[in-house]
Amino acid sequence: MSKRIAVLVDVYRDYFRRNPNPNAPYVYSNIRAIDPEDTDLLKDCLSHMEKTKQSALLDTDMILPINQIAPVEINKKGFLNIKTYNFEF
Repeated sequence: MSKRIAVLVDVYRDYFRRNPNPNAPYVYSNIRAIDPEDTDLLKDCLSHMEKTKQSALLDTDMILPINQIAPVEINKKGFLNIKTYNFEF
């Protein structure tokens, strides 16, 4: 089994600095598996990331309405490492 899932993500600037890593100024939303066979595994990974409050995910419970923050990029291709729960581009 591969350690990575090919994904498409929408990229947002991390205005609220949820991610303490200065080299990671973005957060991700609308994450989809490119291969439909990976959808269930991706859902499990995202569920784990949400439960553990991973800083790479866009917080949809922000005070500001999400539609007021425009994505930097839509449908960016990359990978989700299922061992480290990090996005790789």
